[in-house]
Amino acid sequence: MKIKYILLVLPILFWFGCEDKKDDDSGDAATFTEGIYTISTVTVYEGEECSGNGVSGMCTTDESVTTKADCPVGQCMDGESGEDTCPDGMWFTGMCLDDNGEGLGDLDTWASAEACGTAEGNWLLFGWNPLATIFGATMGNSATFGADGVFISPDGYTGTYTLVDNVLTITDTECYDESMDDSNDDYTTEADCTDAGLEWSVSTTPGTFNEDGTITIEMHGDAECNDDSYETQAECEAANADWEDAECIASVWTLSN
Repeated sequence: MKIKYILLVLPILFWFGCEDKKDDDSGDAATFTEGIYTISTVTVYEGEECSGNGVSGMCTTDESVTTKADCPVGQCMDGESGEDTCPDGMWFTGMCLDDNGEGLGDLDTWASAEACGTAEGNWLLFGWNPLATIFGATMGNSATFGADGVFISPDGYTGTYTLVDNVLTITDTECYDESMDDSNDDYTTEADCTDAGLEWSVSTTPGTFNEDGTITIEMHGDAECNDDSYETQAECEAANADWEDAECIASVWTLSN
């Protein structure tokens, strides 16, 4: 399962303002307006479509475990000992992350969710976590759709959006530098990017504004080899690289103000 898509993509969503609803007794759907939305659920489906039985949680201490009841809680920092044999001071039930999804250097903040909150960190349990919690702790759990079609994604990137009837389209651009294997923020226009010999890319993400006022976003991940040198599964596996099957990620977002 390419859970990495949750942490790397989702160029996603949402607004500044208030939700404007019609009289509840009328039975009419909510009316969309600008504002801030927070993530409610994330579900990952095998295959190209977001349908069938999906996964909405993950065991961070044992990836082979598929239920919360069977997921062990806690982890020894030596990477191998259980709680009974873990050296003193090396057993943790969770980790405290900063806004960039990296662990805070002060291990006192890892003592508990309360200690992490006091340090204004994001607590991630070593055990069973909803995928929405993992996304929120590593990338942020809210995004803004503002005036003039401008949106700010959970990780701070700015793009644009359009809403026609209940169909939302989010557009994200970046200047990609292959030498950095990352975006180059020095160039913010296509002309400047290409003049510098870099690649200008435009991506779109579809969404739906639901009758209850929530937003559903679908991210479709194609089947691929983790080594970009190989295009087919046979070539990928023959080179001892990992072939990742196609999957679809559906996230639901709820207006928070």
